Amino acid sequence: MIAETFVFNLAYWRTTSHDEVSVGSMVVGSGLKKNGNNSFEINNSDDAFVEIPINKNDGVYPRLETIRISSSEMTEEEKADYSVFVFKGGRWESAAQGVWYDPSSEVLSYSSSSVTQYAMLPGVATSSTRVYFKGKVGERVSFDDIKYNATIPFTISFARIFIMLAIGAFVIYFRPKSPLYHILFDWSDNRQKISLSALAVLSCIVFILLCGFVRSDEPSFNPTFNHWIDPNQYQHLADAFLSGHLYLDLPVDPQLAHMANPYDFTARYTFGSENAPVFWDYAFFNGKYYTYFGALPALLMFVPFKALTGQWMPTSLAIIIMGVISIILLIALAASIAKRYFANTASWGMVLLMSVFAPLAVNLAYFGYMTDFYSVPIISSLAFTAGALLLWIHSRKRSGELSSVRIFLGSLLMACNLGCRPQFMIACLLAFPLFWKEITVTRELFSKKGLVCTICAFVPFFMATTPWMWYNYARFGSLLDFGANYNLTGFNMTEVRPSWFEIPAMWLMQLFQPTSVGGVFPFVQAVNNSLPSPNEPGLGGYFMIVPMALIGLLFFAFRKTMKKAHVYGLAWVLAIAIVVVSVVDVSGAGITNRYHGDFAWLAALLAMLTIFSIESTFAVLERGGCDCTQLKAAFLVLLVVFTLFTVFIYGFGAFSTGRYNALIDMNPDLYLTVKSWFMGFYAGQA
Repeated sequence: MIAETFVFNLAYWRTTSHDEVSVGSMVVGSGLKKNGNNSFEINNSDDAFVEIPINKNDGVYPRLETIRISSSEMTEEEKADYSVFVFKGGRWESAAQGVWYDPSSEVLSYSSSSVTQYAMLPGVATSSTRVYFKGKVGERVSFDDIKYNATIPFTISFARIFIMLAIGAFVIYFRPKSPLYHILFDWSDNRQKISLSALAVLSCIVFILLCGFVRSDEPSFNPTFNHWIDPNQYQHLADAFLSGHLYLDLPVDPQLAHMANPYDFTARYTFGSENAPVFWDYAFFNGKYYTYFGALPALLMFVPFKALTGQWMPTSLAIIIMGVISIILLIALAASIAKRYFANTASWGMVLLMSVFAPLAVNLAYFGYMTDFYSVPIISSLAFTAGALLLWIHSRKRSGELSSVRIFLGSLLMACNLGCRPQFMIACLLAFPLFWKEITVTRELFSKKGLVCTICAFVPFFMATTPWMWYNYARFGSLLDFGANYNLTGFNMTEVRPSWFEIPAMWLMQLFQPTSVGGVFPFVQAVNNSLPSPNEPGLGGYFMIVPMALIGLLFFAFRKTMKKAHVYGLAWVLAIAIVVVSVVDVSGAGITNRYHGDFAWLAALLAMLTIFSIESTFAVLERGGCDCTQLKAAFLVLLVVFTLFTVFIYGFGAFSTGRYNALIDMNPDLYLTVKSWFMGFYAGQA
């Protein structure tokens, strides 16, 4: 109540008492051409302003503390940028130039929502003002009226209240003295079942809402690259399959078809235009376009959807489906790890906390925000891998025998990674530590008595390998060529490879590049690097975004507990796999937060094993008479802080203006609405 009343409504309290302002007649600059009653077109960006004289109050010019630009004609997709200039000392200068420079007052924005049409000014007195509208020539500007010193309204936001209640509930439930940590995890307890189910539902709802932040389904020409960006790769692939061929029905420009080396970006750039389409990030081979992304999601989702409805399946819907499946399976996986390996020490509270951590740690926040075709194969592989591991962990029946059906289905799901994201095939190695006892002690696998189970473990991989090898050969003439090197991108992937001396630096950036946190909304900004390698702006290195995953790197310090739980070998395989996958990714395609998804699930599993082991260590010490209360409390506080930090980075990082598909451009109304929550903290006094 205090936060909603005084913190988020600070702008209201700051503007309840201010000077009255009366103005003269508004003068429209020559850079604005009037189109209608309240609509203008920018025809000269230097003179796209309106000038508003300020009248004196009792011989003194009033201090300007707020501005409101109202507009009733804007759509939800529109926004307008502007700057306020004041006449001081015989010249025009930005209102942001006071005793203190306030960058938040330099460029302001508004949208169709009334709450976004107010802004704070640094209390400057002047005889005249100019509002300069920012934009390219030909862009539309719409406003009904411009007023100064209007009181910013007091608002109650239910979204804000819900977020605060959720954070408060999280802190209360997972505080060190929470009774949840004193109850052993028991899947037969209905309360625990309900709590995990409710957490899964809530996580799925949040993910679905996140998937609605940005929509980018429309092809567009990118003048920076002179290429067309067509985000409908899976839709085109579904059309190709339904038409009975493997190439995509995209128009091939004759100049591209006759190039001696179509992978030369500089040569393509010279002729690429809106009328000479060259498609970015598509594989081009022997005069035809292909997609080098895994085709299984197209066969499972996009093809049936098109066949049944006659329409293209939205990419965001495919991501929602696989994301929801992933969340449910990850939470089940966290509970299963606790039940199988830490049954005597894993608490209800820790299982719940790990169920919050797992979806956060596997890069789902990125895939939910970037609902494009790049996310589809990775999030699909995440779902298949989580399902496979879950089946393998539960492969033993209640009777004590191994279930050949569960082993077969687990291997089949794991083999599906070949048709989605081959990097996830490294998860096959986890079968050895998972079934180590069955292989070396009970001899239920790789033996005569375990012949059926062994066959069931391997057959699915042969079943999956054959069609995908044929698919590769039919397109590119090679069984193992997925076509990634024929990608039309910013460099020649058939020839260019990073220097071996660059790879260590790239790898460190991918994992440990610091995040960028500041004091002005959105508080988290995208970071980049100057390495001579392909890279995209991101929120930072994986372990800097998800610091709780760093705990997993300390697994060797708890080897005694891990060996007792029979997970030490599993931890080593996970750790090695993290290094292998991340190195392969950066050496092949550079640095991007998208590739965190290839190894994030490995890091999340390693962290969960280590955290459960630490909790188990505390339990053993306490049973031995050691008082670990303070140390355990500090550890639990650390877990809560790390979780909230990740939520903070992903949450406000979604509003970063420097990332791809920036929200301020894709959904300006949402961006400016959330920014208005913190309006009272901006604009100092001149």
